[in-house]
Amino acid sequence: KLFFIYQKGDEPYVQRLKDAFDNGIGAAKGIKEYIKVVYTYKDEWNISFTHISDAVDTCYKIIKARQKEPGVKYLIIYISPIGKMEKHNPEHLRTYYRLKDMFLFYEYQSQVIFKNNIVKSNFQYFLPNIMVAMLAKLGGVPWRLNRTPANELIVGIGAAYVKHAKSRMLGSAFCFDNEGKFQHFNAFPADNTKSLAGSIHDAVVNFTKRNPNATRLIIHFYKVISKAELKPILDTLYALDVSIPVIVLTINRTASKNILAFDISDPSKNLMPYSGTYVQIAERQYLLFNNARYKEDSVPGKKDYKFPVKIKITSTQLELLNDPELIKLLIDQVYQFSRMYWKSISQQNMPVTIMYPEMVAEIFPYFKNPVLTDFGKESLWFL
Repeated sequence: KLFFIYQKGDEPYVQRLKDAFDNGIGAAKGIKEYIKVVYTYKDEWNISFTHISDAVDTCYKIIKARQKEPGVKYLIIYISPIGKMEKHNPEHLRTYYRLKDMFLFYEYQSQVIFKNNIVKSNFQYFLPNIMVAMLAKLGGVPWRLNRTPANELIVGIGAAYVKHAKSRMLGSAFCFDNEGKFQHFNAFPADNTKSLAGSIHDAVVNFTKRNPNATRLIIHFYKVISKAELKPILDTLYALDVSIPVIVLTINRTASKNILAFDISDPSKNLMPYSGTYVQIAERQYLLFNNARYKEDSVPGKKDYKFPVKIKITSTQLELLNDPELIKLLIDQVYQFSRMYWKSISQQNMPVTIMYPEMVAEIFPYFKNPVLTDFGKESLWFL
């Protein structure tokens, strides 16, 4: 069931969005046809506030007193009067995150849509991305990897500095199966990398306990901190007391590095290697190209000229990495996970195992509650 939160006077935006959800708009299909979700509106639950400054108090007083129907999933559509660029205003930013925190605490999924986008002539191009994110938040699977199921675990671990927040660092561990299906995640506010390392250790050990038949644990790790700060985290990962092999792939963007490759046989003279191409640049180090050149006659647009990612591979059993087929599989997983971004239908150049932790790092430290609820750990609320 969907209901809307909006500023008084924005009722026409609500109706226009309903029409788009029900019937589609332009080339974009409606919800039932595009993401196959059966839904109804709970209009009596709609909430309107007079000004952005009183949005949090108005919503809190109403939402905390509500009783949900059993067996029903609820999704809040928040029509924001504040655009993405305006959210840099401290007051607006605080309101945005307080609302997200509140919705999550009371176990509502939510989708934020800037009201001015709804009336744009190109809204039909926004709509598929919005609906894909809605489906993922509700626990659906917009698409999955075309891979044979295997008993191996893929965990994406991120750590990032967060400015102007209670915690200067946030670490998170995202767990997937090898088909790309999201399992669960956790996030860890941390005062130092040692406590973060301990939290990551606990997350990985608990996950292996939940999956006793796993044959391999694969960790995608994004290094965004100094070597000194990184050491306790890597030491913890390498010393994990688990019975299965642990393979760690450190994945970095190379935008600031002069490490590139060109396809000089490209007849269109784009010189961009095919998407999914990888080359070895050092011992157990590789360069992977994630872009939009899928076939010989592909003509990538300007936004499709993405820098490759640099991958360094190590393992608790280094002899495993002598197998070129295993290396191919591990790098292909990184590539395939770059297609699992459920906030957009566009190809990304970083895998979601890295991007999702970064997205959480941008939001979670601003929340009032420093610990994720179980509801928050089992859903992709941040999309």
